[in-house]
Amino acid sequence: MMKKNQVFLQIILFLAVPFLSFSQNFSGYSYDNFSGIQRLSLNPAYVVDSPYNVDINLFGGSIFVGNDYAVLDFGDKLLKGEFDTIDDSIFKVIDESTGSEANNFNFNSELLGPSFMFNLGKSSAIGVFTKARYVISVSDINVAAYDRFVNEGFDTGADYSLDILDSAISTHLWGEVGLTYGRVLHKTDYSLFKAGASFKYIQGGGNAFIAFKNTVIKYNATSPETVDTSGELSYGASFDIDGALDGGNGGISDYFNGDASGIGFDIGAVYQWSDKLKEGEEELKRPRFYKYRLAISVTDIGSINYPTGSLKKYDLNKIGINPDDLEGDDFLTIIDNLYTGQISDDKLVVQLPTAAHINFDYSLTDHLYINLNGDFTLSDVGNNAGEIVPSFLLTPRYESKWISAYLPINYDAYKNMAMGIGVRLGPVFVGSNTALSALFKPIKKVDLHFGVKIPLYKKIKKKTQEEDEN
Repeated sequence: MMKKNQVFLQIILFLAVPFLSFSQNFSGYSYDNFSGIQRLSLNPAYVVDSPYNVDINLFGGSIFVGNDYAVLDFGDKLLKGEFDTIDDSIFKVIDESTGSEANNFNFNSELLGPSFMFNLGKSSAIGVFTKARYVISVSDINVAAYDRFVNEGFDTGADYSLDILDSAISTHLWGEVGLTYGRVLHKTDYSLFKAGASFKYIQGGGNAFIAFKNTVIKYNATSPETVDTSGELSYGASFDIDGALDGGNGGISDYFNGDASGIGFDIGAVYQWSDKLKEGEEELKRPRFYKYRLAISVTDIGSINYPTGSLKKYDLNKIGINPDDLEGDDFLTIIDNLYTGQISDDKLVVQLPTAAHINFDYSLTDHLYINLNGDFTLSDVGNNAGEIVPSFLLTPRYESKWISAYLPINYDAYKNMAMGIGVRLGPVFVGSNTALSALFKPIKKVDLHFGVKIPLYKKIKKKTQEEDEN
C-alpha cells in the first residue's frame, strides 16, 4: 500500500527537480562590503552608502540542500574521479543515518537575474532586482516509523503505532520583481544609521503541500485486525492535483500555475561605528570604514494567492477501520471513502518563507574582518509556508576593492557543522559554506553561490590643504 500511496509525495517533490541548481541569500558572500546588489537579499538597508556608484548584476545564483537524516559523501567520490553520471554524482552517494521521530529536509534556491542599484544622492539609493526562487520544506517527518510501516505494513503480527504527528511538506516556485529604497537617517563623524525596504511584486509558479496535525495510526493485530486513526490532514496544490493523483500523464507545464500574484516586503536597518576618522578620505565618501557594524532585518513578509488552487481538509478521528480499506492505488479515493472532508476550491494561499536576520561585523584591520550572522525562520511549514534553516555563521574574511576571500564556519538547527570557502575577483565571485567540509567528511548539507556583475566604484576624493584650512 505504501508504495502505491507514495504517488502524492512524488508529486510534491516533482517540482523540485529542475531547480536544484540555484539558491537563496548568498550567505557568506553577502557580508562583504563589496557584495553590492547580492546583499540586498539579506538586508535592504545595504543599498545606501555602498562603495559603488552603480552595481549591475548580470546573473548569479546559489543552492542550499540540507537535512538531519541522510549524509552525502562527496570527498571520496571526487578524489577517485567516480562521478560519471548524474545518478552517481548525487543519489547513489546517499548513506542513510538513523531516522528519528522528527526528521527535516530543506531545499532553498534563488536565481538572481538582471538587477542593479545606484545612488540618488549622498544619502539615498535605490535598487531594482529580478529573481526566480524555489523552496522545498519538509518538517518533522517520522522516518523511523515510516520505514517500519513500509517494511512491515499491516502484516507484522503485532500491535504498533505510527506517529505521524505534525509532519508537513511544502514546495513552492515563484518569481519576483522588486524595488529597494534605502536612506541614511543619521550620520556623525563616528557613526552612521541607515534603513531600507524592498517592495516585491510576486508572480506565482506552482505550489503543492501536505500537512498532518497530531496524527497517529494505531494497528491492532488481534482478530479481528483493525486500524484506529486520529488527527487532521490538509493537502492542496495550485494545479489539478486530482488529475495528477489519478494518474494523469500531462507534461511538466501541468504542474505550474502562473495565474497567481502577490506582494512581499523586506525591511532592515544598519548601525555602524568608527573609533576614528579615516585620514585622507572625504567624510561623505568613506562608506566602509567602521570598527563594528550591527544589522537587523526581516525578509519575505507576504504571501501569494492562487485563485484556481484547491485546499482540502480531513478529520482523521476514526476507529475500527478494516486494514483492507487502506489498500489501493488511489490516495484520494481512500481518504474520501474513509473520512469526512472540507473542500475549498476558491483559492490557495501560500506564505513566503519569512525570516529574521541579525548580523555583526567587526573590523580587525582595514582589510580583515570577522562576521557573526544568525538566520531565524518566522514561518511554519504546517501552514503551507516555506522555511529557511535556522543557522549561525562565523566568517573571517579579507576584503579589498578588487579581491575578497572568506572562510565561513556554520552551524544549523539540524545540528550540522561545516566549513566553506569563497572568493571574489572583481566582477566574479564563487563560494560555498560547506565545500571544505565536503572534501574531508560525509555531510548532511551542501551549498554553492556564484555570480558575474559589473561594479562601478565611487571615486575617492582626497582632501586638499586648502579644503582642510577652510
